[in-house]
Amino acid sequence: EVERINETISRLLHFVRPYEPTLAPVSLRELAEDSLDLVQARAEEKTVDLELALDPASSYSLVADGGQLKQVLLNLLINARQAMPNGGQADPS
Repeated sequence: EVERINETISRLLHFVRPYEPTLAPVSLRELAEDSLDLVQARAEEKTVDLELALDPASSYSLVADGGQLKQVLLNLLINARQAMPNGGQADPS
């Protein structure tokens, strides 16, 4: 996670220069699980239930910039938590 934060800071400091994504095979499942783990404690503080609903038989592998994709997932999860100030559970369907 320190590495991800360093990458984010570097991108902010070099905002004027275009960022070249680092494409590599990544597991969307692993990125989603890691992202969920990072925000789970704060979500629980707000009594927001976050649930990962992925088909266990699917690999969900793709070629992408794992750091950027993880940042997107984190932003979505943080936004979801903030959108439910009184707690709750999102319907995954």
